[in-house]
Amino acid sequence: TLPLPSLVGIQTYRLASITLVIAVANEALPPWLGLPIALGDLAVGLSAPLLARALKEDPGSYAIITRSWNWLGMVIAALAMLATTATGKDAGYFLTLYPLVLIPTYLAPVSILLHALTLTEIDR
Repeated sequence: TLPLPSLVGIQTYRLASITLVIAVANEALPPWLGLPIALGDLAVGLSAPLLARALKEDPGSYAIITRSWNWLGMVIAALAMLATTATGKDAGYFLTLYPLVLIPTYLAPVSILLHALTLTEIDR
């Protein structure tokens, strides 16, 4: 298994969701769909290296913050999958095009798995 700081730090890939902000700005995606996913992913991605560094220095002191961070990340990833699936071609058409279709179909499920693995590592 990977050490806890590595499991957290790897989540910086979620910064790729900046493309959703650009899509909203260009009116390719409605704000009610793109902004919650994008801003949530950006918050998780930006905070991942900071939390990883803190966990590397003193893992026991950041257990509550790490749990909260993981739950937030899982909720946002689930929102990305569910909102895209529920809206389909109506509002989420932009997210059904390659390569952005990888966000709800691949990156979001991988994010949930990484967060779940991180939560199990905290409890060890």
